[in-house]
Amino acid sequence: MTPNRRTPGAHWHWRALKFATDTASLRRLVAALSRRPADRPADRPADCPVDLATVSYTVEKALARQVGLPKRAWVDTTTHELRGHLALLLGEDLGDTDTPQARALYRTAYALLDLDARPDPYVSPAHAYDHMRALAWSTRTFAALYQRRQEERKQ
Repeated sequence: MTPNRRTPGAHWHWRALKFATDTASLRRLVAALSRRPADRPADRPADCPVDLATVSYTVEKALARQVGLPKRAWVDTTTHELRGHLALLLGEDLGDTDTPQARALYRTAYALLDLDARPDPYVSPAHAYDHMRALAWSTRTFAALYQRRQEERKQ
C-alpha cells in the first residue's frame, strides 16, 4: 500500500447513481427483459445442447501431463470452468440413475461440487491441483454419459 493512498471513509463524497433517461434505451431494456421465445413455455428452459467440444477441451487441459505444478491462478480458473461444466451436465437427462454405479457417480460429483470441499486460497497448491483433476475425471465421465444419451436419442 502506498503512503499517499486514502482508504474509503466518510471523506468520500456521496454521488447519486445515473440511470438512462432517454426513452429509446429504456424501451430496449424493457423489451430485452420481457423477451421470451413463443415456441416454449415460460417455465421450461431453452433446449440448448451442451457444448461437448468446450467441455472436452477444458477436461483435456486439466488432465494433461505436466512436469511441475502449474500456477495456482491457472488451477483456480480451470477448477471454476470444470465446476460449471459438471453442474451443467448434472442437470441433463443422462438416462437410468437408479443403479448403484450411477448413484456412486452422482454422489462423487456432488461431493466435488460441495462448497465446503472447494479448496480455498490457503490450501496447498498440490491439493488444489488434485481437486481440479478429480473434477476433470468426473466431468469427463458425465460428458461421456451425455454423449451416449444423445446418440441413443438420435436412433
